[in-house]
Amino acid sequence: MCLDLLVAGHVRSYIDFFHMVVEPARTAPSPYSPKVLNDFKKLLTAAEDSQRKGDSTAIYQTRKHLASYFQDLGNDEVAAGYYREALDIASLISGDRTWEVEGARNLGTVLESSGKSAEALEYYEQSRKLARLTKNQEAENLASKAIVNVRMNVAEQLEDEGKYQEAISHYTECIEVLESGSSDAQLLNDVHYRLGKAYKQIGDIETAIKYLEAFLEKAKSFGDKTKEGFAQAALASCYE
Repeated sequence: MCLDLLVAGHVRSYIDFFHMVVEPARTAPSPYSPKVLNDFKKLLTAAEDSQRKGDSTAIYQTRKHLASYFQDLGNDEVAAGYYREALDIASLISGDRTWEVEGARNLGTVLESSGKSAEALEYYEQSRKLARLTKNQEAENLASKAIVNVRMNVAEQLEDEGKYQEAISHYTECIEVLESGSSDAQLLNDVHYRLGKAYKQIGDIETAIKYLEAFLEKAKSFGDKTKEGFAQAALASCYE
């Protein structure tokens, strides 16, 4: 299968296939089935064909498909490499930054799933900034929610380590992102709750009560009895 690529004149495809499949198989059995390998071969040749034609949009799409393919296989490292290539190509497409917005978000997604939160945030921020410049509200909302999700996860980890002030910084950034673009009122309210709890932990009861009361009022307006209960319990602990 590897030599078939070379005979057909797909040199770049041969090199990629060799490094990712043939070389590793010398020391350990390949984790990929014949079907997976054949699919990979087809994606590689499609990508190389688009490169030869000089069609930047097609090159972007084929690199993205390769990345998505490996992401589905659970190989985030390879997926990230192809997403980086796709983003590099997207930045060269003149007159349409849609693919760059998408490409940055895709790269952020695979980096986040592999535990690289700080780097993922950089690409989510890049995607959000470009979406705002191009007035792409849907893409801005997607990037904003991704940023908030990462920051909330990081903040929760910091709280587990007792680093409440650092967690508060992340929650505050979440509020700024949500209030400046995303229309997700329920997510914004959840951040208020987390901020209130964090401020209580550092002894700033007045600020804690402010956020928790705001959370309670919104929970009532949403008709969410469960969150009303959370708010009332948290407020009661502030007055103990």
